[in-house]
Amino acid sequence: MTVVALVVRAGLRARWRTWLVLAVLTGLAGGLVTAVAAGARRTDAAYPALVAWSRAPDDLVSIGTGASSSVGASYANVPEAAVSRLPQVTASALIDSYTVLQPSSATVAAPVNDAVPGALWHRKLLAGRLPDARQPDEVDVSFTVAQASPHLQVGDTLPLVLLGAKGEAVRMNLRVVGIDAAPAEFPPQYGPAVDFIWATPAFVQAYGARLLDSPGVAVRLRHGAADVPALQREISRMSGGKFISDYPQGPQAANTEHSIHLQAVALWLLAGVLAVLALLILGQLHARLTAEEQADFGTLRAIGVVPRQLTAAGLVRAALIGGAGAVLALAVAVAVSPVFPVGLAATAEPHPGVDADWSVLSLGAAGVLAATVAVAAWPAWRAAQVPASGLPVAGMYVNRPSRVLAVARSLRSVPAATGIPLALQRGGGRTVVPVRSAIAATAVGVVGLTAALGFSASLGYLLATPRLYGVTWDALISDEEFGTSMAPAARSVATDPLVAAWSGTYAGAPLTVNGTAVGGVTPGPGPDGSLAAAVPLAGRPPSGSGDIVLGQHTLTSLGIRVGQSVSVGLAGQSWHVPFTVTGTAVFPAVADTTELGTGAELTVPGLLRLPPPGTSAPPYNGLVVKFRPGVPLQEGISALTTRIERLGPYAIAGPTTPADLVNFGQLQSLPLLLGLALGLLALLTITQLLLTSVRRRRRDLAVLRALGFTGGQVRATVSWMAVTLAAVALVVGIPIGLLCGREAWGFFTGQLGISDVTRTPVLSFVLLVVAGLALAVAIASVPGISASRIRPADALRAE
Repeated sequence: MTVVALVVRAGLRARWRTWLVLAVLTGLAGGLVTAVAAGARRTDAAYPALVAWSRAPDDLVSIGTGASSSVGASYANVPEAAVSRLPQVTASALIDSYTVLQPSSATVAAPVNDAVPGALWHRKLLAGRLPDARQPDEVDVSFTVAQASPHLQVGDTLPLVLLGAKGEAVRMNLRVVGIDAAPAEFPPQYGPAVDFIWATPAFVQAYGARLLDSPGVAVRLRHGAADVPALQREISRMSGGKFISDYPQGPQAANTEHSIHLQAVALWLLAGVLAVLALLILGQLHARLTAEEQADFGTLRAIGVVPRQLTAAGLVRAALIGGAGAVLALAVAVAVSPVFPVGLAATAEPHPGVDADWSVLSLGAAGVLAATVAVAAWPAWRAAQVPASGLPVAGMYVNRPSRVLAVARSLRSVPAATGIPLALQRGGGRTVVPVRSAIAATAVGVVGLTAALGFSASLGYLLATPRLYGVTWDALISDEEFGTSMAPAARSVATDPLVAAWSGTYAGAPLTVNGTAVGGVTPGPGPDGSLAAAVPLAGRPPSGSGDIVLGQHTLTSLGIRVGQSVSVGLAGQSWHVPFTVTGTAVFPAVADTTELGTGAELTVPGLLRLPPPGTSAPPYNGLVVKFRPGVPLQEGISALTTRIERLGPYAIAGPTTPADLVNFGQLQSLPLLLGLALGLLALLTITQLLLTSVRRRRRDLAVLRALGFTGGQVRATVSWMAVTLAAVALVVGIPIGLLCGREAWGFFTGQLGISDVTRTPVLSFVLLVVAGLALAVAIASVPGISASRIRPADALRAE
């Protein structure tokens, strides 16, 4: 048996309990980190997995057939059979939609046959069952409908007011038999009629003649979203060049995936922080174990064991602990997997429960083994350098004189002059204390907490300032039916005493910029057109008929810069017009392709250039309203709703917070929680270091007592040690944490394409310093009491 094996076996026999505890702690920490990392991947993949499982359609096309159609003359009117025979279409299903007046956020979708949910568009049931196709009064509702009505449950009656065939209100009571989640039902959703209530073919037969319907066809395309432009061109050709009213699912799915991705990013961040915590804690534990073994290394060196062999023994010991921990980590990660995915992804996940992501699990196990060996390598090498003659002599000031000692000796307070050197000097031999690693761990905790405070302050300011995410108005009035004139609503708004300013708007106009689908925002008629404009970010707003402003994401994805020309057209049209990019802006969340850094802004004359010759542009589809100062937002919206809903099928909504911010806002406390976890690590590190110092420097403290220190002075000495450690960590950690927080915030806003407006919570940082020092004094009380009780005779006799 080799020397290394003999040393390892001797260490195992002497300290197997310590090794076992370290292996268990390593396995628990590694398993938790691996589980969170696997959960982040599962969260990211949840919605694409639902789309694949559901066989969701790629586009929903309003075909405008039937005498009851409300689609305006500007839009295509083609038969369902013609759409189904197009070469891009591989499967289709006819669906009738019915306008819901109350609640205006909902729409009733009724499949005409059993193709939905059959050949396509399966729905994941969260509760209950699907409605019986033979029952006209049974429905299942999307989870967003259930969220909007917190008391709605399976078996309840759902009262609705629908728009009749002659424009009258038709009241119905339908029975909810299920709550579902399906592609196209997930946020972000914009405008009215976005929450699905799924009826049955029997509903169409029993009530279809009484209601105003909007027939449509759900289609799956041969090449998915890539075939949507070709489908639009074919339908436009069949209808004589008219505009296409369709809802491609690709942009909405991309927005949903991006929104969920932010939650996955938060989980990756959590996994990283947990990994740092684990490395710092386990690193100190391995350093302590190595320091205990170091007492025997002088003897081993004296009998011929060389430093290389002692270092190898330390690494083999770490590998054994890490290997056992890796096996345990795998079991822990699989056991924790049902907790994930989280948030919106949990609703989307088609196969919840236990999951084994072997790519993450294998990397996690290998990482646990490698990390364990890595954190033990430096302590093992340092310990192996002990001289063959034995250990250095223990003492209070075994290190060389330093500036710290000079400053400490100039203090008038004896406990301060003694405590500061004790806190910052490692000592030697059996009195060695891991000062550097403890200060580093404490500083990391302060950095994390400081960065979290800065990031959370900036996020809170963003969520509380709608202008930063593109909203400058208080309410949006939109039509619930194609072709509905906004003129009656505009006349009412113009005489409303609560309204200070208003403007018409084209919200989410379907544009293509260099062949890419982009939602357009265009101020319409009204006294204050700037109210409907996007919020400028760089450059200048559009002023002429050839100007266009793009979102930062749109600009980047197209690979162009401000000042260059782009080709702009309407979706489904081959007619394109050149425009010059004059700047970038932040866009309000009004459509799947109009949100934050994605979108385009034109002038009205610019928009009128886009329809092909001989084709008229559709009327503007919305009004934005700003209430007078002093009018509460909800009060103004309620009063406006009362006035406007009597004039036609209009929907009134307040400003919409972009789904990316909503979903990340749900995790708004996560950065702060991570920071608090790191702050707790800092306190625990200081506590552990103080306890270790008191235990290993009993001789030094006994000498102080023998020289005349009272119990109170010993306690004050330990308090000064704690204050010194905390002060050094605060001085180092706060500036670095502030910089890290700003960098993280800049990265976050860059991902969203919005202005990088930061907030520095000065008061929070002041409180952090005060609280940090106060807590350091508080946690020093226990080791201080222990130190004051040391009996000099007993401690010195042991020497």
